[in-house]
Amino acid sequence: MPPPDRGACVSGIWTLNPTIPNPEAVAGYIYSGPTAAHTYSSVFEDGEPDVFIILGPNHHGVGAETAVWRNGGWKTPFGVVKVDEKVADALIGQSPDFKADERAHKQEHSIEVQLPFLQFLFPNTKIVPIRIISELGSQNRISELWEKSNEIGRTIANTLDSLDIDGLVIASSDFTHFESASSAFSKDHAAIDKIIKLDDEGFVQTVYTHYATICGYAPIITSIAFAKERGATIGKLLKYTTSGDISGDNGHVVAYGSIIFQ
Repeated sequence: MPPPDRGACVSGIWTLNPTIPNPEAVAGYIYSGPTAAHTYSSVFEDGEPDVFIILGPNHHGVGAETAVWRNGGWKTPFGVVKVDEKVADALIGQSPDFKADERAHKQEHSIEVQLPFLQFLFPNTKIVPIRIISELGSQNRISELWEKSNEIGRTIANTLDSLDIDGLVIASSDFTHFESASSAFSKDHAAIDKIIKLDDEGFVQTVYTHYATICGYAPIITSIAFAKERGATIGKLLKYTTSGDISGDNGHVVAYGSIIFQ
């Protein structure tokens, strides 16, 4: 469990990936970075945990449904971030849902883009990268992924408890893609209302009924389950933006949000 001075303060975090409005646009940090910074400011104020479990969606369907990168490190311009092999191995040993699989990570970036923020704030931090399949398919498939994501979140919390390790979950996703800013705002805030209430079932139903293109909904559900297992009772929206706030084009945006659980 977290030490007493941390309580359940930022038990789970939703930040974002840098999806960009068109292939000619500059790197996505220009759109998503200011919003992500709100999350990491809160993390810094709360203090460094022993390990960050970083969850990202698997857009390509390659590899295991819940794919753990279990050893070595990830390199960025800030240097190498080490993978916490003890925690990765414990998760893989704890549940058959977790598979050691690097293939699922090779074509993805939503975990990688979180690392420079962590490295800047916590130079010696350790991570466990995990990819989770998030399909915008049938109601039955989304319900199946909801149940699995819930179980994954609880397993992460219980595994960290058994190891007596203070860990924090970051779920990386974006919100609505390629719609008007007004449409994105409406869909996203319907989803955010469920997230901050830690209503993961309501959240997944909102994604389905609104056909909200929130690509990392399974990592978000997992972070909610982790947060609840750690005693969180409420979420807080720190910042919501769209690419239109930077580009001036509000007709065709990608949306971003920063939410913490307490």
